[in-house]
Amino acid sequence: MELKDRKATNPGRVKLRNVSTGAETTYDLTLADNPTEQGTPITKQTLEALKAEILDEVQAKLNEVFVLSGTTLTIKI
Repeated sequence: MELKDRKATNPGRVKLRNVSTGAETTYDLTLADNPTEQGTPITKQTLEALKAEILDEVQAKLNEVFVLSGTTLTIKI
């Protein structure tokens, strides 16, 4: 899976459509929630880091179960 960042010409811009009339209007959206902490952005970089951490954890668990010594594979049960 290839991860990509979204590239927008107008970040934060939304288009709203009135469901009754079908009329559309474009707005610029600005969050006004006064965050006390920004949090981790969901970007290609953070998702790639998460993927790497997961793969490292899986590999560590496999190393606890499967031991390869020369040509002998031992499975710990």
